[in-house]
Amino acid sequence: MTSITNFLEELRTAAWRTEGARFNAARRLKRRDWFATFSHCCPAKSRTDSIGC
Repeated sequence: MTSITNFLEELRTAAWRTEGARFNAARRLKRRDWFATFSHCCPAKSRTDSIGC
């Protein structure tokens, strides 16, 4: 019975880690998409350029 309990605890831990990894990956992709959109609509200007985005 102990081996089943250990197996289930390890499975729960693996599922929790996988869920966290998916959540963090989704956040990274959203951030990357936002920055790609922003940089596309507002190309980088030189520091001497006084006109903002």
